[in-house]
Amino acid sequence: PDIRDKVLDEFKSFIDAAAKSGSNILMTSEAFDFDTLDITEFMSYFLPHQYKLHVVVYYRRFYDWARSTYAQRCKKPAILGQAFPTFPQWLDNKKKNMEVKYSRFVYDRFKTNPNVFNVSVVNLHQNATSWSNIPGTFFCDHLDGAPLACEAAKLQQ
Repeated sequence: PDIRDKVLDEFKSFIDAAAKSGSNILMTSEAFDFDTLDITEFMSYFLPHQYKLHVVVYYRRFYDWARSTYAQRCKKPAILGQAFPTFPQWLDNKKKNMEVKYSRFVYDRFKTNPNVFNVSVVNLHQNATSWSNIPGTFFCDHLDGAPLACEAAKLQQ
C-alpha cells in the first residue's frame, strides 16, 4: 500500500483507540482551510464513534492575514536568492484563490455541513490577550471539559 493508505490506517486506529478510552481528540492544521477538503469524508472517520466536531476558526483582518501569508510564501525564494513579486503584485495574482481560504469562507464551509456540531469564531483583534495567549483563550474558552488544559495554558502566560 502507498503511504497515504498507511497514514489513513494509523489515523483510523488512533481514532478507535481514543474512542475506546473515552478521550476527546484535538486536531489543528492550516490545511483545514483548503477548499478541496472533503468535510463529509473527513467526518466519516469520526461519526461511527459519535464524536461531535466543534470547529474553531480564528479571524484576522484580511489584509493582515494576506500580508502574513505573503511573508511565509516568499521566505523560501528569498533564501534561495530567487525573485519574488512585491506584495501588491502577489496579491493581485493570488487574491481570488486566497479568498476561499479566508476565515469567513472556512466558517461557511463547516457551518453548512450537517455533520459539524458547532463552529465558533475567535476574533484575534477583539482584545490584546487574544494574540498574547492563543492557547489560553482556546483551551479555556472553546474546549469544554478540559480544565487541566486550561490551567496549563494559563500557567504558560
